[in-house]
Parts: sequence; C-alpha cells; structure tokens
Amino acid sequence: MDTSNGSLLRMSLADVARAARVERPVVSMWRKRTNRAGVAFPQPVGTRDGHPEFDAQAVADFLRTSGLGNNPEAAEDVVAAARPHGALADEVSPGLVVALLTLADRSNELIRDLDEEDLADLAATIDPDDRCLRREVESALPVSTALAEYVDQLAESAYSPRAAIGVVARDAARRAGGDHRRVLLREDATRLVATMAAAIGRAVGLPVLRFIDPTLGDGRILSRVADTLEGDVADYGVIDTDCAATRLARCRLLTRDVVAESLPVVDGDPDLGGPGLVVGALPSAGEPTASTGQMLDALNDITLMMSTQHWGVLLAPSSVLTDRLPAGLVGLRDAVIRDGRLRMAVRLPTGLAPHQGQTHLAVWVFGPTPREVPPSDRGTVVADLSDVTLTEEVLDELTTDAVTSLTSVRFATRLHAFHRSTMIPTTRLLTGSGSLVADATPSTYADPASLAECVERLRMQAGDAGVGWSTYSSGGGAMTSVPTVTLGRAIRAGWVRVVSGHRIRERDVVLRPTGAAVIGPEEVAGRSPWGARRIGLLELAAAYPRAQLTEPGDVVFATGQQVGAKVDREGGSVVQSPARILRLVGGPPDATLLPEVLAADLLAQPVAARRFESWPIRLVPSDDRDALHRRWGALADAETRLRAELAAVQELQAALVDGVVTGSVRIADDRPAKSQDMQDNSTQSIAKEAVK
Repeated sequence: MDTSNGSLLRMSLADVARAARVERPVVSMWRKRTNRAGVAFPQPVGTRDGHPEFDAQAVADFLRTSGLGNNPEAAEDVVAAARPHGALADEVSPGLVVALLTLADRSNELIRDLDEEDLADLAATIDPDDRCLRREVESALPVSTALAEYVDQLAESAYSPRAAIGVVARDAARRAGGDHRRVLLREDATRLVATMAAAIGRAVGLPVLRFIDPTLGDGRILSRVADTLEGDVADYGVIDTDCAATRLARCRLLTRDVVAESLPVVDGDPDLGGPGLVVGALPSAGEPTASTGQMLDALNDITLMMSTQHWGVLLAPSSVLTDRLPAGLVGLRDAVIRDGRLRMAVRLPTGLAPHQGQTHLAVWVFGPTPREVPPSDRGTVVADLSDVTLTEEVLDELTTDAVTSLTSVRFATRLHAFHRSTMIPTTRLLTGSGSLVADATPSTYADPASLAECVERLRMQAGDAGVGWSTYSSGGGAMTSVPTVTLGRAIRAGWVRVVSGHRIRERDVVLRPTGAAVIGPEEVAGRSPWGARRIGLLELAAAYPRAQLTEPGDVVFATGQQVGAKVDREGGSVVQSPARILRLVGGPPDATLLPEVLAADLLAQPVAARRFESWPIRLVPSDDRDALHRRWGALADAETRLRAELAAVQELQAALVDGVVTGSVRIADDRPAKSQDMQDNSTQSIAKEAVK
C-alpha cells in the first residue's frame, strides 16, 4: 500500500478482519496481545459511531510485519477494505469512484497520469449521452491528487479496475446499512444464475444471445453472464432509467466491452423487445426495500412482459419463490404458475445472502408457455438444496436440470432422469399455500398405475412390435423412487469401465462390407450409418497394435455439441476417438445396469451436459433385467426394420418421380383400372336403359 493516502484512509476492526480474512473477534485478540514477532497492533486514531478506527497505513505495516491472518497479501488489500477520511471523504462518492475506475479500465491508464482535459475528453467519448459516468466525472474536475491516488490504489489492490468496481459497489451497500444490505449476494449466488442463464441461452437457439435485466439491477448478474460466456458475442439490456443502480450496471458492462441497450419504459413497465433471456435478482439494488408482496407483483409484471421468445432465470428469497406464503399472497404466486411459464423452482442453501442471517434464496427458471400441452398434463421441475453445498459438481448438475426442464414439459409421458431435481404435476403446486419444493425428491417417477397404462397404450399402438407380449401393473399407487446413481459413482464402484477410443487415421478407413466397423462420434450420434466405415483386421493389427475391439453390450458414447450413445449389440468394432466405450462389469446387490437403459440415459442429457461423471443413470431391478433386455432387443430389431422400410419408401418415391418425368417408367395401377372397368360397365348399363 502506498503511504501517500495513509492518513486519509481509516479502518474499523471489521475492515481489518475483512482484509486479513479472519473473524472479527480474532482482530480484537490481536489488539490485546503482542504477537510472537513483537509487533503491537496500531493505536486508534479516532472513532466512528462509537467504534475505534485505525490508520490504514499503520494497519498495513502491522499485517506485513506480523504475518498474521489468512491473506498473504493483506497489506496490499488494505486500501480496498478501508474507507476515506477527512478531505478525501468529502470528495469521494461511490458513483464518482466507479466512474473513474471505468475510465481507467477503458483507457488502460492510471488516473493520476490523466489531466483535467484528458478526463473530460475520455468521459465525453465513452459516455456521450451521460448514461453512466459523464456527469460524475465532469462535476469532480479537477480531480485531486489524493483522489486519483486512491482510485489507482483501489484498482491495484483489487488487481484491476473492473474488480475494484465490484468492491466499491459492495462496500457502498454494506456501509449504507439497513435494507441496502439485502441486495448483497455471495459469489456462488451470482455464479449460479449466470451459469444457468448462459447455458439456457446457448441451448434454446437464440438468433443472437441477448440477456436483459428488468429489475433495476446494478449489473452484478449481467456482468457475471458476460464473464461466463468467455468472449461469446451477446447483447445486454437494462431499463432506460437514470437511477444509480442502472448507471452502475452500465459501467460494469462497459468494462466488459459492452454498451448496454436501453429497454424503453412503456406505461411504467420496461419493453423487453425481441428474443432474449431475462435475468435478475429481487430485491434489486434500485428497490432494496421491496416486500414479499411487492416482489411477487414484480414477478407477475415480468412474466406478463415476456413473449413466446423469452426465457428467464430469476433469484429471490425463498420466502417469495418456494416457501409457504401467507394466505393473502398465494394468488400472486399462483398466477405465475398457472400461466405455465415456470419450468423449475429450486430452494438454495443459506449463506448466499451474507447480511440476511439464515435466509434461504431460491431460483426460478422460465420458458414460453407450452400451449400445446393442456394445463392438467404439465409438469414442473423442483429441487430442495437447502442442505447442499453449491460445489462445481452441484452447479453443473443443477444447470443441466435447468436446461432439461425447458424441454420436459409434459408430465409422465416422457420420463427423464434429473440430477438434483424431480418433476411433479404442476397442478400439485396450485393446491395451497405450502412449499413448492415439499415433494422435491430426486429421481421420482409418476405414479405406477399411470405409467403402466401409458406403457400398455403405447404397446398396442406399436403395430407388429407390440404383438406377442403384454405388460401389467405391479400394483400400488404411491410415488415410486427410482434407484439412480451418477455415472461417476458407477465408475468408481467398478460397475462400469471407461475404455478410450483410438486415434484412427481417416486414410485407413474405407467404405466396404468387410473388416471391423469403425465407430466414431458421427455413428453414435446417428449422423452416419453404423458399420459403413470399416478397417481391415490385418491393417488394424499392423497399424494400431493396441486397439481393442468392442464386446457385445458395450455402450459407445461421445460428448460435444450433442451427446451420442449407442449399444454395440454384436461387438467386434473399433471405436474412433473422441468416442469412448462404457463397459458394464457389475452392479449393486439388488439392481443392475443394463446397456440399453444406460444408452437411453446418456441420450437424455441436454446440450449443456459436459461432465459425464455427473450424469444420472438408472438401475434396473435384477429380477426384471433379462425380460427387459429381451424385449428391448426385439423392439430394436423392429425399429431397424421400420427404418429400412422407411428408407426404401423414400428412395422409391424419388426414383419413381425420376422414372416417370423422364419417360422411362409407366405406372400400371390395378386399383384405378378396376374402378375404370366398373365405371365403363355402369356407363353401358345406363346406355342400354336409355335405348329401352
């Protein structure tokens, strides 16, 4: 820390604790005892609200000399934790500091190296319409040396002007106290919303990635989305207002090379415009005092603004989104649920709102209303993570569930294995004021009777493939828990072995009917015929002596833009990298893994799924394994025949058209001929009757 601003920066004991990354009582102990290095804690230089304050430079010297705390760079981080004092305090405001940090970021210059004219020109160039920083800068000119040094030290302490803006915004809300602290979120919370939003934005196929915040947010989540996209081109929008929160949001986005679009306000509500994804958190920085009812009103307003081309991820207290509501507020939440836009509701663990004690947050995922599905048939995905730590694995699994929730709308007709969530009938969420996630038991299926009826109905509709066998209900009407494990757990337990594919050179692969089939990502994704590409066994042994052939029942899979998986029923193929083999070698005592079920579960993974170790896979009861294996094989054979017939019909259509239009083929159709003979006979009879 530079000594030039030492006397102009003060720190409370809480500020020292934050810089040293220790608890507040630890700093009090440092004051009372001289440490082993013989360095005494600095003496107070004043008080604020009855609490002692210390010179920031003296604190930095103490931390550097004593080596105490959990932050090796605590002495350098002191300036970010301190607050201005004296003449500097009179000059500093959060908006001005953010504006100067934004100029430093955009110009890649130190503020102390820019004179009054430079700062004025920069502000006018970067913000000609005064949407985020121009007035703050111009009103402060000329910038004092102390202020310039302070801003530069902040940027250095936080490692960049962009990061320093986050520090300034967070400290401003914390020091403002009261309801302003309600808007503060831990990194895990903003990362969750941003990761979900980025994954959904990519998965739904937006023509242009576009993220919009209609909540008077301060840009925390929008800027985190931009960071998560890692340079992908996207548009960002904020409400067209001039409040401090919106100006801060625009500055944050400017440091990501983004000029935010303005969402026009029509009749008091922002116009969301074209296709995009709504993101935000409630209460917002612009409305920190919002009550539960006001937040529910805001949610209703947001859903009414959304069109069929809008999706959304919104964060709010669980008391608003998922928990039991007072009777007078139930109708507000039910209105959103009845509209059909709510696809997923997740209750999150405590600690994500650092100044709200044990308050839980929750997240909602929105999609277009599924008009093609009757309300009585819709399902909503729910999860209760109240006691779960948001690790990278959990975040990845929850994001995958969120993307899946947008395509899994109809309850009990297409069953999906969710990681951390389960789908329940949407009607169940409308039966009272209770918790939306009360039935959030992962890996739970529809009631057995409904599922049995569905299977039998589909069997009867399957033509010849459904003849010669039948199904029946196993009885019971309660929800049935499905045994599910992650693929990673199955691998660690030794039930599944991963065999890597081989780097087969394309010049060694030929299209011929003999040799070992070469199976790569194109084959497992269904984009190329299975077995069309081959390599001679002698060539394989000579060029790739370590190559392993598949065994019957191996599941060949590949990740990437789309997960592909297929069971190799015959074996004897060679798998081409990056495709891999999953070889089943066991299972738990009362259940087993079945290749066909494993392949189906892999294919059920959405585009956002990347870490295959976290994918959920279902176990099959040991007593039913053989019957399911035989019947699935018969259905697979029937599917192959039908696909061959379909291909032949399509080729016949094309060849028939070519033959007729070129004059090479004439059509002799018996049925029209018979009809013509009948018509001729009828005409002759009428003629005879006329002669008579």
